[in-house]
Amino acid sequence: MGVTLQLDRAIAQETAPVWEKVKSHVTPMEWPDQARLISEINALKKDRDAVILAHNYMTPEIYHGVGDYVGDSLGLA
Repeated sequence: MGVTLQLDRAIAQETAPVWEKVKSHVTPMEWPDQARLISEINALKKDRDAVILAHNYMTPEIYHGVGDYVGDSLGLA
């Protein structure tokens, strides 16, 4: 399943704010796949009425892209 360098316009618009936060950590080549995953995870969260706790040691795309509550262990407790 190779890297796809193009993003659907809707996914690109949806994830543009996340890209601004993670572009120093994720390469442009990796981003299309990461953006699709972020979009799919966020859709699942909405469908299942779920939230994700994101610890600050998680990857930037999880922390900024899908985490609903973010912080360190104390802050998430």
